[in-house]
This record gives sequence, C-alpha cells and structure tokens, in this order.
Amino acid sequence: MGKRRAASVSSDEESPSPNTSKRARTEEPDQPPVINNTKKKGKGKQVVLNTQGDGDGMVLDEQLDMSHIIAEEDDEAFEAKHGKEVEEAVQNRAKKKGAIAEMGVIETIEMHQFMCHGRLSFKFGPQLNFIIGGKSAVLTALTIALGGKAASTGRGSGLKSFIREGQHTAEVTVGIKNKGEEAYKPDTYGERIHITRRFSRDGSSSFKIKSAEGKTVSTKREELTAICDHMNIQVDNPMNIWPGNSLVVLLQVRSTRFVYVVLTQLSEEYQTCFENIGKTTRTLNLKNEELPDLEQAVKEAELRNEQATKAREKQDELDDLYRELAWAHVNTKQEELTKSLEQVARARRRLPKIQDEIDANEKTVQETNNQVQEYEAEKEALPSIDAIEGQYQELRVQSSKIKDEIRECKADEKNINQQITQIDHEIEGYEREIRKVAESQGTAQTHRQQVQQQLDATNAESDATKNDLTQARDNVARLAREVDEAGKHGRSLDDKITRFRGEIESATNNIAECHRFSQDQLRLFGKDVRQILKMVQEEKWMGKPPVGPFGRFVTLKEASWAPIIRIQLGSLMYSWAVTDNRDRYKLRNILDKTGNQNAEIIITEEDLFDYTRGEPPGDLTTVLRVLEIKDEFVKRILINRRRIERVVLASTRIEGDDILFKLGGGGTAWCLDYRIALRYPEGGGSTNHMTRLQGSDPRHHMFTGGDRTTDLRHWEKQKEEAERNLGETTEELRKGRTHYAELRKQLEQFKSQENRLRARLNELEQKSVRLQGEVFADAPVNVSFIEASIATELETKQNLMKQFESLHTRRVQLDETGRALMAEADTLNKQREEHNNQERAITEKLTATLQSRVEAQKIKSHYERKLADGMAEIETLEAQAKIVEKEFEVWSNKAEEVGERFQKPRKADTVQHKIDAIKKILSQIQKEQGATPEEIARELYRVRTRLENHRVQLADLRLLNDALKQALTLRLSKWMSFRRFIALRTKYQFQHYLWNRGYYGKVLFDHNNGVLDIKVQTEDQAGKQVRDKDPRSLSGGEKSYSTICLLLALWEAIQCPIRCLGELMADVPCTSCPERSFTDEFDVFMDSVNRRVSMKLMIDTANTSDKQYILITPQDMSNVNIGPTNHDLPSHVRSRKHHRHFEDIRNLTKRGAPAPPSGPMSLVDNFAGPSFFDNFDFFTDPDPTHGTVQYVSQQEATTAGLVFVDQANVVNIGVDSNTTLPVGGLRKSVRISSKKTYNGGLFVIDINAMPGGCSLWPAFWTVTQDNWPTNGEIDIIEGVNLGTSNQMTLHTAPGCTLDTSAAPAKFNELAFTGNVLSTVCNALVDSNSGCGVLDPNPTSFGQAIENNGGAVFAMLWDTIGIRIWHFNRCNTPADLTAMAPNPVGWPVPTAFWSTATCPVNQFFQDHVIVINTSLCGDFAGSVYPTSGCPATCAEHVADPNNFKTNSQWKINYVATYQ
Repeated sequence: MGKRRAASVSSDEESPSPNTSKRARTEEPDQPPVINNTKKKGKGKQVVLNTQGDGDGMVLDEQLDMSHIIAEEDDEAFEAKHGKEVEEAVQNRAKKKGAIAEMGVIETIEMHQFMCHGRLSFKFGPQLNFIIGGKSAVLTALTIALGGKAASTGRGSGLKSFIREGQHTAEVTVGIKNKGEEAYKPDTYGERIHITRRFSRDGSSSFKIKSAEGKTVSTKREELTAICDHMNIQVDNPMNIWPGNSLVVLLQVRSTRFVYVVLTQLSEEYQTCFENIGKTTRTLNLKNEELPDLEQAVKEAELRNEQATKAREKQDELDDLYRELAWAHVNTKQEELTKSLEQVARARRRLPKIQDEIDANEKTVQETNNQVQEYEAEKEALPSIDAIEGQYQELRVQSSKIKDEIRECKADEKNINQQITQIDHEIEGYEREIRKVAESQGTAQTHRQQVQQQLDATNAESDATKNDLTQARDNVARLAREVDEAGKHGRSLDDKITRFRGEIESATNNIAECHRFSQDQLRLFGKDVRQILKMVQEEKWMGKPPVGPFGRFVTLKEASWAPIIRIQLGSLMYSWAVTDNRDRYKLRNILDKTGNQNAEIIITEEDLFDYTRGEPPGDLTTVLRVLEIKDEFVKRILINRRRIERVVLASTRIEGDDILFKLGGGGTAWCLDYRIALRYPEGGGSTNHMTRLQGSDPRHHMFTGGDRTTDLRHWEKQKEEAERNLGETTEELRKGRTHYAELRKQLEQFKSQENRLRARLNELEQKSVRLQGEVFADAPVNVSFIEASIATELETKQNLMKQFESLHTRRVQLDETGRALMAEADTLNKQREEHNNQERAITEKLTATLQSRVEAQKIKSHYERKLADGMAEIETLEAQAKIVEKEFEVWSNKAEEVGERFQKPRKADTVQHKIDAIKKILSQIQKEQGATPEEIARELYRVRTRLENHRVQLADLRLLNDALKQALTLRLSKWMSFRRFIALRTKYQFQHYLWNRGYYGKVLFDHNNGVLDIKVQTEDQAGKQVRDKDPRSLSGGEKSYSTICLLLALWEAIQCPIRCLGELMADVPCTSCPERSFTDEFDVFMDSVNRRVSMKLMIDTANTSDKQYILITPQDMSNVNIGPTNHDLPSHVRSRKHHRHFEDIRNLTKRGAPAPPSGPMSLVDNFAGPSFFDNFDFFTDPDPTHGTVQYVSQQEATTAGLVFVDQANVVNIGVDSNTTLPVGGLRKSVRISSKKTYNGGLFVIDINAMPGGCSLWPAFWTVTQDNWPTNGEIDIIEGVNLGTSNQMTLHTAPGCTLDTSAAPAKFNELAFTGNVLSTVCNALVDSNSGCGVLDPNPTSFGQAIENNGGAVFAMLWDTIGIRIWHFNRCNTPADLTAMAPNPVGWPVPTAFWSTATCPVNQFFQDHVIVINTSLCGDFAGSVYPTSGCPATCAEHVADPNNFKTNSQWKINYVATYQ
C-alpha cells in the first residue's frame, strides 16, 4: 500500500538538492562529512571514528575537537552555486496552479465540552479556510485529537485544563481525508478516517479510530502514530500548527531558536548515532579480549574428557541395565493390564442376566399395560346406566301413583257399599213405618213422643260426628304435609345418589389418569409432549428455541393453595413461548400435528427484567412466593400475563380484602373460598367468583408436588367416601320410602274415616229433618209421603250403584297398569344389578392388574438400578483398564526410547539392585573427577559452542559497525545538503513574499548555533542607503505582514502538509515596546493596506499549493476576494453565525410538562398541506447514527422529488430511488426538525403510509436541540428492515426507568398493552438501547400501515408521564378525528412511562419534532444479517430499485395540542 510522499525541498521545479526524504539513500560522497553541533545536553565530546586496526578488533579514539575531520562547503559558495536555480523555482511556483490533496486533509472537527464550548463543530475545505470571529480552540483541539502534547499548544499544562468548567469529560473528533493511491489502509478505513480522543479530569485518556462507516478499527495510540507518519503529519511540530502567541514571539525575539527545531532534531539524531557507534566499538574491543580465555577453557575440557573415557564402559553397562529395568516395568504393567481386562470381562458377563430380568419385567409391565387398556376400554364400553336408572325411578314413581289411585278407588267402593247398606236400612225402616202406621193409628201421640226422643238422640249423635269429622280432616291435612315433605326428601336423596355415582365415576377416571400420568409425567401438559420436545430440538428456529409447556417448569411449594392455583394458572401450563414471530407458525404446525390445537403460543422477547419492585412486603403470601419456577423466562411471562408477583393469596374473601385495603394502591387477592377480591387505586373494590373445575378436568392433577402415589390415594379415598355415601344415602332412601308408604297408608285411613264420618253426618242430618217433620206433623202420618221417601232412597241407591261400577272398572284398569309397570321395573332392576356387577368385576380386575404392574415396575426398577450400577462398574473398570493400557503404551514407548525390547528381563527389583551397584562405582569415579562422564562431555560441548558463537558474534558486530559508519557518513552528506537547501529556499521565498509589498529582507541562518536572524527593509527605506530594520523596531502592521511572509516562506520551504495559524490565548507583552501588547489574531495590528496585501498573499499561496490552510481572524472577510479555487471548489469560510449546531435561538414553549387533561384539548399547531415544510428545518450534517444516507437541503430535496405535497394535500417525504450507487455509497434522504420547541402536550401524526423494508430505518420522534441525553429523546414511531411492530423508546440521562408495575387508569386492568423490551432508559449504557416497549399489534409499523388504510399515532406528555397510542384508521377516537381530543376517554395506551420512576420535568425539556428516514446505520445495519433480507445492507442500498415503492412517508398532518 502506498503512502503519502514525504515533504521535499521543491515539489515544482527540478532543483540541485535530492528530492527525497531524510532517510533516502544516495551514492556515497567523495569526502566524509562532519557533524558539528554545539547544542548538547551537558558536556559533549567531538567523536572521531578510526577504522584502522588488525582486523580482529576496532579501536575507538576520543578527541575533544573534530572540526577539521571534514571540511564544510561555505554557505556563500553553496548559494552562488545553487541560488539562481532556487530563485527561478520560487518565481515559477507563484505561476503554478495548485492541486487538491487526496489524503491528509482535515475535513471535519467536532468538540464536546472542550474549553469554553459545550458542542462546536466545523467542516473544512481542502485548501483555504478562514475561521472568522475567533475560535482558536479549534487549533488546540486539532493538536490534542492527533495525539499532540498539551504543553505544545501553549494553552495548558495538561489535558484536564481543556475540559469545560463544570464537566467531567471532554471529547474531540477529527475527520481526515483518505483517498487516492497512497491512502492509508483504504480497504479498512475507506475514504475518511475519524479520530476521537476522549479525556477526563481524573487523568484518563483514550483514542477511537473509526472508518468512514463509523466502525471502530483501533483504540491504540500506535495506530494513530502510524496514520500521522504515513500522512507526514507532525502534530507537535510548530511549523504545522502556529498558535497566535508563537506567531507574536516569531519576530519579537532576535535569535529565533524554536523555528530551528526541526533541523535541530535531525542534528541530535545524528549525534546519537555517533554515540551508538562508539558504544558498539567498545563492545567489540571487550569481546575481542574474551577470546583467549575461551580457547583455554576448551583445552582444559578436552583433557578431562579423555580421563573420563574409562568410566564410559561402566556407563554402557549401566545403559543396558536401564533398558532391562524399563522392559521389566513394562512386563509388570502388562500383567496389571491383563488382570484389569479380566475384571471387565467378568462384569460384562453379569449384565445379560440382569437385562433378561429387566426384559421379563418390561414384558410383564407391557402386558399389564395392555390389560389395563383392555379393562379401561371394556369399562368405557359398558352402556351408560343413567338412562336405565332414570327409567327405573320413573317407573317406581308411576307405580306408586297407581297404587295410591287403587287405594282411593277401594276406599270409595267401600264408602259406596256402606251408603248402599245404609239406604237399604232406610228403605226397610220406611217399610216398617208404613206397617206401623197401619197398625198404630190409635197410638199417634205416643209415637210423636218416641219420635221426639229419636230426634234428640239424632241431634246429639250429629254433633259428636261433626267433632270427629273436624279431627279427621285435621289429621288428613297433617299427613298430607308429611307425605309431601317425605316425597321431597326422597327426591333430594335421589339427586344425592346421582351425584355420588358421578363422583364415583369421576374418581375412577382420575385413578386411571393417575396411573397413566405416573408412566408419563409430561402427559399432564398435552399429548405426546416428549415427541414435541424432540421435534423442537431437531428443528431450526429464527429466534430462541421455543420454551414449553410451562407446566414442566412450575411446581407448587404449598399444596394447600392447589385448588385455586389450578383454576387460575392451570390453562397457562399448556402454553409455549417463542421469541420470534416467524417461529410461531412452525411451532403451531408441530402442536397441531400432535393433537395440541388448544395450546396457546405466546410471542415475547426474552427480557429478564427486575420484578422485585412490584412485590408487596415479604410477610405476605403471593402467587409467585408459593411457586417454584425453574425457568426465569417462564417466570417473567407469568408475571407479565397474570401479575403473579403482586397477586396476594388469602383463606377467605374478607381476609383478602382486608390485606388489599391495608396495602393501599389497589390490587388483587385469590381466596380459598373460590373468590377473587379486587381493590382499585382510586378506592373501592369488588368481588368475582371463580369457576370451579369439573370432576373429569385433567387440571385436577396439576400442582400435586409430583407424588402420584399420594394423589392416587386421594382419589381412591374420595371414591371410597363416595361409595360409602352412596350406600348410606341408598339405605336412607329405602327407609324414607318405607316411611312414605306408612304415611300414605295412614293418610288413606284418615281419608276413609273422613268419608265415613261425612256420610254418617249426612245420614244423621237427613234423619233429623225427617224426625222433625214427624214431630211437627198435626195429622197422622201420610203413607204416600213415606212411599215417596222410599222412591227417593231407591233412586239414590241406583246412582251409587252406577258410581260403584265405574270405580270398579277404574280399579281393574289400574291393577293391570300397575302389574305391567312392576314387570318393567323388575326388568330394569335386573339390568341395573347386571351392569353394577359387570362394572364391579372389571374394577376388581383393573385394580389387581394395576397392582401387578406396580410390582413389575418395582422389580424392573430394581434391576435397572442394578444394570446401571453394573454399567457404571464396567465404565470404571474400563476407565481403569484404559489408564493401565495407556500407561502400558507410555511405558512401552519410553522403554523403546531407552532401547530395543529386552527378551525375558529379570524382576525389576533384581535389576535395580545391579544398577545401584554400578552407580556406586560411577559415583566414586565422579567424586574423583568432580563430575560424571556425561557432565564432562556436556561441558566440553558447551565451551566449544560458546567459543564458536563468540567468534560469529564478533564477526557480525564488525560488519554491522562498518555498515553503520558508511550509512551515517552518507546520511550526513545528504543532511547538510538538505539543510542548506532549506535555508536557501526560505531566504528566496521570504524575499519573494516581501517584494509583493515593496519590502526587502533576508533570512540569515546560523547552523552551528541553531538560530536564524531576520532583516527587513520597508517601502519607505527602499532606495535609501540605510541599515535594515530590526524586526522589533517595525510598526504593528509592518511586523504582522513580515511575520506572514516569514511564516509562508518557512511553510513552503519545509512543505508542511497542514498549515494552521491561530489566535492568541492571552496578552503577550512585547519586551521591545512596553507601551503595546499583542492581544489577538495574526492580522489584529494590520492597517487596511497591509491586511489586504497579506490576505491576497495568503490566498494566492494557497491557490498555488496542494496543502490545506486553516487561518483564524477576528476581521470581516466579506470584502476579501477569495478568487478562483482549484477545480472550482468553494473556499470554506466559517464563523459563529454560520455554525448553528445547538446555538439557534428558537421559539421555546413554557418549560415544564402540562397537567393531565380533564377534558377536550385545544389545537396549538397543525402542520399540513402546502405550508407543511415552512414549519421545519432541513438537517444536512452527516448522519449521527452512521447511516449510509446523505441528508440534503430543502432545495435539493425538492428538485430531486424527495419532498412534495400532492393534489390531495398529502405530504410526501421519501428516499432517492433513481441513483445507482457504488457499494457503501450514501443515498440521498431527508431529515427535518420543527422550528418550534415544546415542553409537553399532545403530539399527533396522521399517516397513510410510511417507509418499511430492508435497510430502511424510519422514525418520528422528539428530541432536545441541546444537552443530549440530559434533556431526553422520545421515539414515537421507530423500526427497521422487515419489522411490522412499532417500537417506542425513551433515551435519557441516568436515573429514568420504566415502571412495569405502574397502576392502571380507572376501570382499566392494565397500565399499557405493549411488551417491555428494557426498563433502563439511560442512554449512556447498553449501547444507547433505552427503555423500549414493543407494540403487540403486528400491523403497527412499516408497509402494514398502508395495507390497513393508514394509522394515527399520538404521544401525550404531561405531569403523569409519557403515553403513546396507536390507532388503526377504523378505530381512531371520534374526538381525535374532530380535532378536539380528550385522552381521558381513550383506551389503554400501548406504552406508558410513569413520572413516578421517570420525572418528566427533570428528564425532558426543549424538544423539537423530527421526521427522518435513515438507511442501515447503528440499528438497521447491525440487525440486517438476521432480518431475513438478502445480500448485505450496503449492497441493498446501492440498488435504487429497492426504494421505488416502499420508502415514502405519506402524512396527512402533524398536530400539537395543549
């Protein structure tokens, strides 16, 4: 990769000096150079290098004077030789048109909390830039950002002195152009490099070096140094950046040493090289003196090695013994391996028998399972007994009624018979009376007396009969009531019997379910759950793999709460959760295939938020505290769905209501009496009833603690209790029926008695009437009258006979019907008994089979544990065998390293004993010689190697030292030529610039002392034979102009890449003119003539150069003609009035959020139609979110068709869809912000469509114009790529959070409906993610808005907090459509940030309304690879066809209300 070319003496014309950098190599000169620099640190010596010697070493000579080693060429002779060429080059350069540098140009600089500026930024052009009105802080910031030292700026001793008062940190960012063939790492950085330096008052400092796309490439200072070296930017070199105070001193001090600093640095480097060569020479001499000692050590080692040869024979024998010992250990290990393998084999032989037992019991279990299924199927196949039982009971009721009717018929027949008998007696009496009349005509008086006596007796008997009849009627009424009550009691007993039979059936089913659930615990939460989990594990998912069913992770700690927990949470235990909407359909397909169509799928992000703030005091029992939830994700879902962290548990409704009343603030309590107690935040409460579970509901088996045996015993006990209750109730019903029959019998008896008494009373009353007639008759009895009475009685008798026949016929019919009903009832009763016998037999067989299965499972589990133990034992033995085998292999390999296999080695102990004996002999030899033979041989090798290495190093150092001398000699020659050319070029350039004003002057360099002197002859001295003026005697204007000439001459001579000239930091006193002090910028003391000429000179110089100029002046530049610039690029003129970032004064609304509305709100602003854009400013700076967009001005956006208002008065804001870009190119887009600033209210936007699709990042938001994030940001509409759900977010300073437990509005169950993404609003953490809420409506963002006919979004900002609503076109509130909105009556908001945890008046102030469409960037670009979009984000942006149809805002209006 090419680099920026180093600065040369002349870049325009060919000059005698070499056009290379200071490190370039050239041909060796004829005469060696001399370095003569008197500027040294402490005492220095002139160093002379003498290369004469014997070839083995180098002698270093030190002398006090080396000025005669090399003769310097006289400066005057050099000028006479090259002056004309240099002068011509200077003159020709003034006629040359400059070029634009492709790299190394400062394009932008931005300062945050730097010096006195809160936020300040500039854009620079590639050539001449004037900063009008001061702002010299930009040069200080430039120095600091590029890694310069604080002291070099002359404005502070440390970085913390540049931090704005009251702030802790400051930040400076510089953008550097990086184009062309010599760009620095163009593939990594692109066409611009951004360098950010951040520092704090505690002394910390850091760098971030980013690419053109905003990606951080490096944070190391070494990378910054490499960039500056590549671009030839020497930030600490005062020739690059001249602060104002340095410029003042430039002509103030006669011997300007600091200007000479560049040349002095190079001189010191060459001096250092000479010193290093001297050190190397001394090192060579020392190494040469060490050679004889090394040679002597080699001779002594060789002698000792000869004496140790004899000991090697014993060593050879010892080696053989070591080899035998090694293979003896291998044989031992092989025997151990054989033993381990045999143990493994024995353990394996035991496994088949255990497996046979397992298989046999597994077969038994399977057989019993099959039998259980057969018995259950057989039991289920039995016909229902309910219909038969109903028919049987109905028949018994009908039979009872028939019997009652028969008894009534018999009683009526008996009564009629009695009446007929009485009539017969009456007729007989009448006949006797006729006979008596005939016989006793003479005894009438006596007869009347007798009749009177009969009348009295009859009346007395009639009274007694009336009393008996009244008592009989009372008894009939009483017994009728008792019969009715007994009937009702019997019917209630029938209902109980039916209920108990249902409980028995339910308990039987639950017992069977317990057995099934004991085989598969997961069956409780759905069908084939294990198969579902396997399918989920094998499937690939877009988000996190689905989690479920929830019941797998939830258990109940306290069983006493199980009844109500099953009712309230049981349905959720079948649910599943996914984190990506695209996974929902895949999971639904799996659940449908396995028969779990009713299982709910919950779509939510995995947000493990802190829920503890929403919990009541710890002494209260809540749903969450009685549950053990193993999965934190499931726990958060249950908290979000049912608020289990806040729901209180209580024994009764009264207790629950009392707890909620004491807590205050509203809440919910679940009570064991199956009631739900509610308390509202505004006061008051209510009670709801829970719907109890049916007997066969599988949720009965949830939250049992996993102990199916206990659960089974519970249902068996319940069945036994129901059977016992059934028997007791049946017996009670039997007794009740007997009592009922007795009561009916007594009732019939008393009814018969009542009938007899009524008949007798009637008879007595008739007799009394007859006797009274007889008594009062004056004449004798008329026989005809008695005959008439007989006829009447006969007629009565005839009627009674007819009634009797009718009753007899009815009784016969009832008897026949009763017999038929009894026969049918007997048949049904037999069927009942047969069904019960069958069911009882099946239940007994099922119970026995279940017991057999349990026993088989126990045996199987025993052998399975035994098998597992056996397998574990085998694994342990195999592991031990592998270890032994590995050890055997290792020992074998090590033995092979010792030597080849030793056949039939002896025992290891025997060999070791022999080794010890030989080692004792060798130890004695070692004691005599002081070392072992091996150590002696190693010592010989070591000293020989050391001698050879020393000779090689000595030769290498000689070659290196010779090369250094030759290179330094060549460098010195080039350096001296370069220094003379710099001086000569500065001189002629200075004279050339002075000539433009009619001045004459010269620059005198003293290279030996490292200073330069300046002489100037002004226009009034021209033609006079007077001495040149000393710079200190010049006037202010003359001095300023001469200063500019000298500075430009130095810049042109040294070819500085960046040429910055700044203002003074403070008044600098002038020692030669105490009555004056320099107070400000470079042109402050110029009159209009000098200033005009100086400005023209600087502008002409910039237009003929390829370097960048940044000049600070307090003067007005409107009367200065910039002139034509290179390639028609505009000159950049910057001033405070043009720099509008965060400094515009806007029409601010009253600070502080308004109170919540109590009725319809009033319209404040309505931005719509042709005047819409009159209320907004167009943002044209680079995208702060690093999007691949170029925000354009209103004029450019209108011309390009990016903004317009159509015939329907709909505002259209879009993205360029016509230009084809290179990958990574910036596409034109629009960002607008309101001219008015707000501090609260209702903000409404009505849209027909909005951007949505790959790479798009549209947003409608409000944000502070200054001090972000302290004054906050509210994102109302935001999303990226293919998303269809709106994301609403707050970005604030630290301290603001989203309250997930915020109390809902009155009559609302929830505070908001959205899904919480994060609760921390602090923009300084978590990559500025903020506290977001995701709209659960999948049609609330992107293209779905247009597909649904548009939408309305509203944000209410008041003292309660911040609320956001999303309304589809069809459900927009009527008051909002009428522009008289009353949010009090609106539905629950989608998002709500309560002021309780985020005080709005503290975190949100002075907001403007912003609408923009970015592309890629920090949000859409970061998630693009996982969004389902094709290719890369940059490639997508490059194609204009991707933005033809889905990239426009279509806005009806934007309105604000108060």
